Amino acid sequence: MIVSARLNIKVPINELREEVARTLDQAWQNHYKPSDFTGSWTVIALRAPGGNAAMPYADAGNLGSFQDTPLLGKLPAMQRFLAGLPAGLRAVRLLNLAPGSAVNTHRDYELAFERGEMRLHIPIFTNDRVRFTLKGSPLFMNTGECWYINANLPHSVSNEGDSDRVHLVIDCEVNEWLEHCMQTAASVSTAPEYDQQTLAHMIQALDNQDTPAARQLAADLRLQLHDKPDSASLLKEWIPYRLLGAGRPSCQWLYTASVPFTDPFFSETVSKCLKYQPGTGLKVETSLDVLTEWAPELDCVQPAGVIFHVSRCGSTLLSQLLGLDPENIVLAEVPFLDALLRAGKSMQRAEAVALLQAAVAFYGQRRSGREKRVFIKTDSWHIHFAAIFREAFPDVPFFLVYRRPDEVLRSHQKLRGMQAVPGVVPDELLGIDPGTDRTSNLDLHMATVLEAYHRAFLSLVHLDKKVTLLNYHDGPELLLNSLLSVTRVCPRAEYLEKVRQRSRYNAKFPDRPFAAEQLMETASGLLEKAFNGYHELERLRAAAVPQE
Repeated sequence: MIVSARLNIKVPINELREEVARTLDQAWQNHYKPSDFTGSWTVIALRAPGGNAAMPYADAGNLGSFQDTPLLGKLPAMQRFLAGLPAGLRAVRLLNLAPGSAVNTHRDYELAFERGEMRLHIPIFTNDRVRFTLKGSPLFMNTGECWYINANLPHSVSNEGDSDRVHLVIDCEVNEWLEHCMQTAASVSTAPEYDQQTLAHMIQALDNQDTPAARQLAADLRLQLHDKPDSASLLKEWIPYRLLGAGRPSCQWLYTASVPFTDPFFSETVSKCLKYQPGTGLKVETSLDVLTEWAPELDCVQPAGVIFHVSRCGSTLLSQLLGLDPENIVLAEVPFLDALLRAGKSMQRAEAVALLQAAVAFYGQRRSGREKRVFIKTDSWHIHFAAIFREAFPDVPFFLVYRRPDEVLRSHQKLRGMQAVPGVVPDELLGIDPGTDRTSNLDLHMATVLEAYHRAFLSLVHLDKKVTLLNYHDGPELLLNSLLSVTRVCPRAEYLEKVRQRSRYNAKFPDRPFAAEQLMETASGLLEKAFNGYHELERLRAAAVPQE
């Protein structure tokens, strides 16, 4: 690991000093983390989220992309210097530590060369009584030098002199130019070897960058591993979990830390995993292409069934019951799959299918060694993506779970789901006419959504021979037995006992006993079309020949 490096980047220090001293006296503002320092620590934002100089933050979050602030426009020499750096600039700030002040020991997570983002320090004004400590060792930075510091590591600074200490601090994305700067650095300080687990995490992060310098660093680190894991073991605890950016998005990855996939909704599992990210806030981001490149290396199990549903129809409890068997991996409404399906609408069909297959392979990795199969419970609107699921998994049984429309609507009247509120899920994804205003009548909106779901169910039943209809009113145990029969899974006695116990409790709130919902009045005729679809599904279910 590189701790620090003095880079051979030429800095027009005299011009910068003169501009900063002459122009910015009135622009300093207090640092936004008062608990991190004693005395006076002030900042000027030259690049900030949305170009807003009042937001001198190092992390843009949801505040917008980093842009030049009006203050940078007052510094032509600074503008020329920054424009001449062929790197992806993020936050750029001037930080002023007054005499007698100190910044406490802290870490700035995700700012390390090995993780794809670097922090550069250029002293504009300093004195020989400034004490900068990085990972327990002093670091001396002279005026006009350009230093990389691994800000993930503990660091602190104090100004014991009688003049201000002003640094230009530049955060930037690692690219080939910066890799070359590191390779040709005037001096480099590295850290001792890491333990095996940390090494594996670092190697994975470098592999994700997939650049010549990153590959070389990863190769050097692999020499320190006593056991050299293969690709499958390195990837076992990682899943793609977020798409980033407009146009063709990139993919952010999540370390799962062996958290079991047993929550009613996978978004809850993601929240648990976020607590256990390795490497002090490691963020791994790659192109989408790596999904299909890496998927063949995985030790994963294959899908055994895809569960489509109309919502509030027992599908959540069904997926919970499946999750009681350690041989099953249950993917319940995975946000990444939803994002991937939406993004796939602007891709070539073959690519969208391949990405869906690859994503399911990552989520279906064997982690305990007992896993034998994957069940996918989709979001309710994914019935309108049934064709792409069929292309991705041509031999996998589909299950369509539904319920009386008035009962579904009553459940949404009690607690509205995403699909039950106009505009939360786009009308196009729900399969309904976007030209009709239903914002003033939530029940009408949900009735229209149910009509579209039933139409899609009926169409799929007629087109696809591997479809099984399941009605909520058969009860959870019978629904499960039907599904297990179709998928040719022979349940063990101890598993069936767990099923009986779990069936007594609420699907979405497993600590609460199940209770029948109170009836609510529904406007006459509102659900007529939805009931027409429901009754036709019931007719087809009754007429269906049992699958062998």
